[in-house]
Amino acid sequence: MTRLIGSLIVALVLAAPSLSEAECAWVLWQGRSVNLAEPQWQSLDGFPKWADCIQMKMAKHTNLADIKYSPYGNTTVVDMKDRVVMRSRSESGKEEIVTIEFRCLPDTVDPRGPKGK
Repeated sequence: MTRLIGSLIVALVLAAPSLSEAECAWVLWQGRSVNLAEPQWQSLDGFPKWADCIQMKMAKHTNLADIKYSPYGNTTVVDMKDRVVMRSRSESGKEEIVTIEFRCLPDTVDPRGPKGK
């Protein structure tokens, strides 16, 4: 009897990660910060599997890091692995630094923080 209970506990512990992944949806978030301010987050898409979310995250990051044109003309794009930083100078000479990052988070986590009542 003790062996049976021990085997059941081991089986449940081993199954827990796959059960939690099956029950959880994943959300791809984009954070955009201008001139080093706190990022403003917006959800982009939802995925049933974490791997699908990561795949889209990497694709969006790569597409953004490959930007060679800016409406401002004079832009430097730096791929910092976990975020992309774009430094632009407008026609009026004003400099702007835009940082964009992508995160895959469980649908129960909101990077904007808790909502007020």
